[in-house]
Amino acid sequence: MEHRLEYIDLAKGFCILLVILGHTFGPLNNTEINTMLGSFRMPLYFFLSGLFFKRYAGLINFILRKVNKLVIPFFFFTITAYILYVAGWFIKGRFDLISELLKDITVNFREEFVYLNPPLWFLMTLFNTSLIFYLLIIISDKLDIKNKSARNVVMAVICFTVGICGFELGIYHINLPLWIDTSLTAIPFYFLGYFFKEETDFLIPNKSDRLIPVFLVLLAGLVYFLAQKIELVTNTYQGDFISFYATAISGTLFVLLMAKLINRKVPVISFLGRYSIIVLGTHWFILLILNRFLSFISNGWLLTSVLVVLVAFIEIPVVLFLIRYFPQFVCQKDLIKVDLFKPANEILPFPEKQLISSNNKQKNK
Repeated sequence: MEHRLEYIDLAKGFCILLVILGHTFGPLNNTEINTMLGSFRMPLYFFLSGLFFKRYAGLINFILRKVNKLVIPFFFFTITAYILYVAGWFIKGRFDLISELLKDITVNFREEFVYLNPPLWFLMTLFNTSLIFYLLIIISDKLDIKNKSARNVVMAVICFTVGICGFELGIYHINLPLWIDTSLTAIPFYFLGYFFKEETDFLIPNKSDRLIPVFLVLLAGLVYFLAQKIELVTNTYQGDFISFYATAISGTLFVLLMAKLINRKVPVISFLGRYSIIVLGTHWFILLILNRFLSFISNGWLLTSVLVVLVAFIEIPVVLFLIRYFPQFVCQKDLIKVDLFKPANEILPFPEKQLISSNNKQKNK
């Protein structure tokens, strides 16, 4: 029987709640707190994605799986957005808006702005990041480094070099198509997720967990003093790459350690984390609709709080509906059938494999 590390879902839940909070566009967006949260909000998502990296049965198998998990949801939520808007304008008789919308499709795609559902940029960026990281793994294999520690160091150097190159592209305003420049910048976060999973005991319970409160204070201090405003979607940053990566990594570890300290399923938040891709693809519409109905709330802070809470709870029936009726389009089942072969050492996915091994050792004592 496989076990889930509940706090990973909790960390993903915190992450998607930060995304929702950032999209309320309330008074928080003009504060230093938002700058701090924004400095690690999306890097955290890349890190968490790296935790679940597996080679599967080769590059083609890997690509097909990522198409099922990321590309298909991207197009599903994008097309759904257009259908809903066109239907609404048709009912209102706004045929001029429908015509204008259809003309703007190619323009917005070329300019890398996901019209009507902007958060979807992340799905294509994560697809690119996953593929680039797989190619870097292949390059690392070709180097044929026998020493494991040396191999990890080389891989780290390669990934951070790629990341810095992506960062510098943003500094010089050089844009690559389909958010590839942002994908390059995100490679170090994806690598660190993979590294923590494969090479450390960080994810599973261990003796150093008693020091988590101390680490939380230190990490919070780093985020407070180093945070800079970033926009991963446009690959634009303020400051230098050292501060950028130091802040993003510190904030990422802070959320992960906080979730590990809680170490239990938290209703709603853990649920949202488990189905975070669906929440990512749907929360924008819910926010738009709620903003119309809650326009009578004049206090910005109150409106932001109400929006986040309502979106969180409304997402529950939305997610349940989509996974029941459209599972192949929201990464719950494969739309494109792929080879189900798994190497022997990947029969149980990490971290469940280590958790079961740890539990068995404790039983034998």
